[in-house]
Amino acid sequence: MQHTTQVCVVVVCFLAVAFGTSSQERRTNPALELLNAAKLADSRTSEQGFEIHAVIKLEQEKAPEAEGTYLLVWASPTRWREEFSVSDFHQVRVSGPGGVWEKREPYFLSVPMWQLMQALNFYGRLELPREESAGKIKGRKREGSELRCVEILRDSYPLNELCFHKDLDQLVSEHYLPSDRRYEFADYRSIRTKFFPGHITVYEGKTLAATFSVSKVEEADNIPATIFEQPAQSERRPWCASPEAGGDPLTPIYSRLIEHKTISTLYGAIGTDGQWYRGSRSRIRRA
Repeated sequence: MQHTTQVCVVVVCFLAVAFGTSSQERRTNPALELLNAAKLADSRTSEQGFEIHAVIKLEQEKAPEAEGTYLLVWASPTRWREEFSVSDFHQVRVSGPGGVWEKREPYFLSVPMWQLMQALNFYGRLELPREESAGKIKGRKREGSELRCVEILRDSYPLNELCFHKDLDQLVSEHYLPSDRRYEFADYRSIRTKFFPGHITVYEGKTLAATFSVSKVEEADNIPATIFEQPAQSERRPWCASPEAGGDPLTPIYSRLIEHKTISTLYGAIGTDGQWYRGSRSRIRRA
């Protein structure tokens, strides 16, 4: 069985979201220029279709390693289908204008699966919300390679460090400073003029938590419309960030927000009438 520790994601969609940086700010801040260039180089900002197949592995405490598959069928930033499947977990999300249809069984995520999903969604975090800022670009050497690294601050507190290839606009690692969680990206695959990481590794401290390995990449120009049909018994997730900006409908939560032993988490949306919709609440005990 999959490890029983579970994580929920906080999703609160407001009528207006202060998200992103202006083009003028990017032109005058080399760190923001680097983040923006890396985001635009990611294949998930493309308007041209492709398909990605991958093998995923989850390291689970007191349980055997779980192995499964990943599929991403992409038509545009607002039209795609994504599937995760392991022995006791399956999630499918289908994006259309204004939101995402999601079906997940069971409803909650294991910690390694949540960590892997966070790693995969790195491109959406390259567009900083207003409460976050980027420090100066600093050169680093790691295992014989030279990197360009940028520290991200959230409300003036160090949040994470993003390190990029010296000469390419490709993310090499993302280190969450409060929790010592790291995502590492390698073996980038070319998809037309853009890139997608062929191998992703997730570490919780020094402990391996999950791996993601691309097995096949294909360009796809004529994707059948049936691929993007609403899955049966799925739920609607409104966009919290503009999909044009690369934002993910599941807002990331940060380690310092989940350090307490008891966590209350919420799903839902606030409508224009001020009412709470599509809401659910759960409480999770952490060992």
